Amino acid sequence: MDKFIFTLAFLILATFSYGQSDSTGTNITGPSFIEDSNPTMIIVIESEEFVIDDKKSLSKIEPSWIKKIEVFNQGLYVERYKNKDGVVLIYPKKKKISLVKEVLEID
Repeated sequence: MDKFIFTLAFLILATFSYGQSDSTGTNITGPSFIEDSNPTMIIVIESEEFVIDDKKSLSKIEPSWIKKIEVFNQGLYVERYKNKDGVVLIYPKKKKISLVKEVLEID
């Protein structure tokens, strides 16, 4: 179970930083085993949940736009979205909501 949580957390970090450089110019990528896990990714904007089907669009969100990330591998969210790989809730910062909506094409 701990390995699953680590893998899921690593997936989130890899998704948001894949192919992006940090301030030192280091390119951050994730290993190929991450592709075996496919959690449901959800953007939460003002208490409304938007399921993100296109994982590549998440790479357009800047990490600095994110306020909080929650990872669930059991319980209500996993049951609601029927995903044994878990559910990831992503909360953008209030000042960045319009940018997130634009990038993800949410009305």
